[in-house]
Amino acid sequence: MSSNASTPAQQSNASNQMLRNRIGPGLNSLANHGFINRDGKKLSVPALIKGFKDGMNVGADFTTAIGLMGLQSAPNPLSTTFDLNDLDQHNFPIEHDASLSRQDAYFGNDYSFDQKIFNQVLAYYEGMEETSIPVASKARYNRVETARSNNPEFIYGVRQLVLSTGETALYLSTMGDPTTGVAPVKYVKSLFGEFEM
Repeated sequence: MSSNASTPAQQSNASNQMLRNRIGPGLNSLANHGFINRDGKKLSVPALIKGFKDGMNVGADFTTAIGLMGLQSAPNPLSTTFDLNDLDQHNFPIEHDASLSRQDAYFGNDYSFDQKIFNQVLAYYEGMEETSIPVASKARYNRVETARSNNPEFIYGVRQLVLSTGETALYLSTMGDPTTGVAPVKYVKSLFGEFEM
């Protein structure tokens, strides 16, 4: 074998690195851990339902809604699957301004994790070991207001509100107690920054 050839493991790592720069933390974590296809390709609603249930203990109702939105991103409108990279479309179907961990599309790269953006969220958990719904709500609201004031093309309507609120509820409930919203801050950091569960 030539020294320039890459091994299957290196190719897989390169593929996973590409995914890390294309999707949000929940789906990325599921792919990294093999709960959905590691390459992020050919995802069906049934596969997502199983992956979300096994990997994050998320019900079929939420997952079906996310999966159906994902199908809208497939290049073939009659497709029963989509690829995670299909989701990289500004304000459609899932991506939106005021992300907790990515900059707005107006500023360029809206798909890679941005520590500076995520630090705005983490600032609300300063000195805390656990999250709370009120603090998470304030962090979310701050991201919306910061993006609104900095982005002249900011879009935040009902769809974006529902998605961003659902994202916050998802990380609180999957990383901790789904009723109280209490989760270890270190788990939240790991989910967003390292795509680990």
